[in-house]
Amino acid sequence: IATVSGQNGCLGTQTFTFRDTVWIHYGTSYDTTQHEICAGTTYNWFGRDLFAPGNYDTLLKTVMGCDSFLRLQLFVNPLPNMTIKGSANVEICEGSSTILALAAPQSNTTYQWSKDGAILPGETSSQLTVTQAGKYQVTGTTDKGCSDESSIFTLKVNPNPEATIEPQSGEVICAYDTLELTAVAGA
Repeated sequence: IATVSGQNGCLGTQTFTFRDTVWIHYGTSYDTTQHEICAGTTYNWFGRDLFAPGNYDTLLKTVMGCDSFLRLQLFVNPLPNMTIKGSANVEICEGSSTILALAAPQSNTTYQWSKDGAILPGETSSQLTVTQAGKYQVTGTTDKGCSDESSIFTLKVNPNPEATIEPQSGEVICAYDTLELTAVAGA
């Protein structure tokens, strides 16, 4: 039985005594908290920055000697696999297209493509068909909220060569004559 005596409230002048029964439990009792983080991040647990999965215990004591035993069960979720397929530097000819893609897309991951740092609305597949020069990148986010970015794909579009027929000056061209054809480099 516990007895507490004191004034009633902050401005009270009367003294009251309260009695109550207190049950003391001896034994090991844990308050377990579960938390998930993404690989490469940390979780602060009572002043400790944790990054590895596992169980972490903490004993808290008050000035009166009372204690609480707390346990953290930490889970670390992987980042999406953002390895690109093929080369990061791609060249195509004007009027052509190419497909930029991830090597191993994952079903639990959503994707968002960007070009030159600007998001490409609606481009949420693990691959992208491109025709314009620029720097392309894709961001993946898992169903656990873990995000990562691919390397940058740099696409260069080369102009098509210009072919012209240049007869020799002043020559008359007749049927069955031989002509020399030359190509002029594109601009």
